[in-house]
Amino acid sequence: MAPAHETRSNRPVAHVPVAYIDGRFVPEDEAAISIFDRAFRFADAVFDTSRTIGHRPYKFREHLERLWLSLAHARIDPGMSIDELERISREVVASNARLIAPNDDLWLRQFVTRGAVKRVGGDARAGPTIVVTTERLNFARMARAYRLGVPLIVPSLRAPPRASLDPRIKTTSRMTHNLAEHEVAAIDPESYPLMLDTEGFVSESTGANFFAVLEGTLVTAGDPEVLNGISRATVLELAGALGLKCRQGRITPFDLANATEAFITATSFCMAPVRSVNGAALGAAIPGPVTRALMDQWAKAMGHDFVAQAVSHLEPGARAALDAR
Repeated sequence: MAPAHETRSNRPVAHVPVAYIDGRFVPEDEAAISIFDRAFRFADAVFDTSRTIGHRPYKFREHLERLWLSLAHARIDPGMSIDELERISREVVASNARLIAPNDDLWLRQFVTRGAVKRVGGDARAGPTIVVTTERLNFARMARAYRLGVPLIVPSLRAPPRASLDPRIKTTSRMTHNLAEHEVAAIDPESYPLMLDTEGFVSESTGANFFAVLEGTLVTAGDPEVLNGISRATVLELAGALGLKCRQGRITPFDLANATEAFITATSFCMAPVRSVNGAALGAAIPGPVTRALMDQWAKAMGHDFVAQAVSHLEPGARAALDAR
């Protein structure tokens, strides 16, 4: 095992967000990794993201445990324990949360790369590169998604086949997703991609899991076929608590045309209703009754109204326009 990273606080400017890189807390705008790092050269890295609720990390341990699953699959030794990375991450959050407003929250990311490449005439630097950063969540965009729903477009690109890359690993190798996002944005900047797999079944969005209500049953792709989102797992738990019929299975474009409602789930916004797929509206109301019940149950379970938080960031005119829709 690589030697554990030694941490030391060295924050020269109290009002500047900090990032953690390889044993040091540095001002965010000074954070950098080597051009010889394999993450830069080959996207040879894994990562995970979580968010704060009321400035405190939410479901943080679950996210870290998923990161450790990705590390094991990638055969990257982080050189520290999961408890150490949790402690470091919480210190970054505590420092940066002091710089945001009471109704703001943070998006927290941990990256672990395999380290530097072996250079001609020398050895690679021993051990991985570990980075922890935060950024303020974009609540204004979330508010529009909660109230208006998000439009989805199916791009021409397909999700990488499971035989090549297991979708459960959260890796920085995301060129397929990047190209899909650019393709969809060229059609409609407000839309999100909805990826199909190589067999033509619905996979996920580029940063979110997908659920549809089909003939009264909540359906999402199976565990081995998509990233096992923490928010996705939360929805499955909430659905059980509400007594909703729910199953994991394949969804086709034919099914989408007959879905009564749909939504996506992700760490940053928890869940958001889907307004349309390829321009075709889903359901008569946004959010639909199943989506609304799950959103309400989630807010109740966490003791935090994430929709109201997002809407509070809108200017009065924008808020009134959404309320009038």
